[in-house]
Amino acid sequence: MFKVESFIFRVVGILSLAISSFAQGTDDFGNTPSTATALPLTAVVSGRIESPADIDYFRISVSTTTKIRVAIRIPGTTTLPSSPSISATLLDNDLGEIGATSDIAAFNYKCPIYPFLSLGTYYIKVAGAQVSYQLSIEQIADDHGDTVATATPVSLNTVARGKIDYAGESDAFGIQPADGDIDVFRVFVTSQGELYPGVAGANYD
Repeated sequence: MFKVESFIFRVVGILSLAISSFAQGTDDFGNTPSTATALPLTAVVSGRIESPADIDYFRISVSTTTKIRVAIRIPGTTTLPSSPSISATLLDNDLGEIGATSDIAAFNYKCPIYPFLSLGTYYIKVAGAQVSYQLSIEQIADDHGDTVATATPVSLNTVARGKIDYAGESDAFGIQPADGDIDVFRVFVTSQGELYPGVAGANYD
């Protein structure tokens, strides 16, 4: 870090030139994937974009297929921004874009969930306006299996509750009649609140 104190240069009779004090700041996070800050799969970190050219990189490691939610917010925001001020982009190990989110998505509680991240290293790139931000990563535990092999067993005349975490997700249930025979039965699915099954974020019974 260096600091230049105020100096005044004078050219007599022609002009006066002043140089104001300037201090070089220290970047809070690395600007490249090779200098990315390692984070766990569930974390909250605060940072700042120091200049229009500043980019903050973070790195996560996935050891088994998992799902994560990524959100980025500007602390203290109380009204819906007219346009995004900052974004967080999820990249694969080859720096290919998987998806992106912004402070507007976080304000509207529509932060994306990225399913089926497989074994490997991923990066999150934060860029945008010169603002302070809060980046959050959340590992999502699936409430019910998505396949016949991972179906949740349920009994007749019971209620099973769950949540559709993202568009395209399905929850599987297996029903075994008590006497071992195939019976005729009815299945009802009801939503909680205004969302419906099949819509990302929907709770159901």
